[in-house]
Amino acid sequence: MSISKEIAALDFEDRTTVRYDELEPRLQTGDILLFHGNSRRSHIIETATASRFSHVGMVFRPHGHAAPLLWHTDPRPVTEDVADGAEHGGAQLNDLATALARMTAPEYGDTPFVRQLSVERTPEMEAGAKRAIATANKTSFPSMLEILHDWVLGRLHIATRERRMECAEVLAFTYQHMQLLPPEPPPNAYAPRDFSIQHMKSRLLCGATLGPQMQVIGLVLTVGSKT
Repeated sequence: MSISKEIAALDFEDRTTVRYDELEPRLQTGDILLFHGNSRRSHIIETATASRFSHVGMVFRPHGHAAPLLWHTDPRPVTEDVADGAEHGGAQLNDLATALARMTAPEYGDTPFVRQLSVERTPEMEAGAKRAIATANKTSFPSMLEILHDWVLGRLHIATRERRMECAEVLAFTYQHMQLLPPEPPPNAYAPRDFSIQHMKSRLLCGATLGPQMQVIGLVLTVGSKT
């Protein structure tokens, strides 16, 4: 399928929307956010992977934490990293509402979609997510050439040893620590498209499934006071 036809199909398939204020109370650790972007880097990734998506992140909502967090990586500091109170690029743990408000603003121009994880969540699973975040936080975001290079290595089952990580790699790394993905292929084999409903081929472990892909709307009204 050509990229133009695929995007037309995605426009049809992704008409389902959900308001952020309705979604937030239901979010749990392991739910994923996919992003369609308007930046030059986003266009390169989407063209190279024949996909509408150029970025992906994971909800982290540990027991007892009132607000959901966004675990992802970006070359820019999206907002304060709640793990240490500092702003930095690379892998970062942000307040989800604040991060989405900024990422959907004109200077970013991202459009978010959610897929919620259905699985029996266990203390071991949450502990795995915490270990992955502690290990990968602040890991550098690669250049565009490094991303393409690392994807090729990953598809040859050659790991890049976590010296740098792009967004789908961080998510796959975390899912592996949560025992939701097998250890092979390595995390750098994954691209954002691999977690979309149109392209996901990997069968999740522990009986886990990802739900429908819904566009998240209502962000400015819901979180405008936090921007």
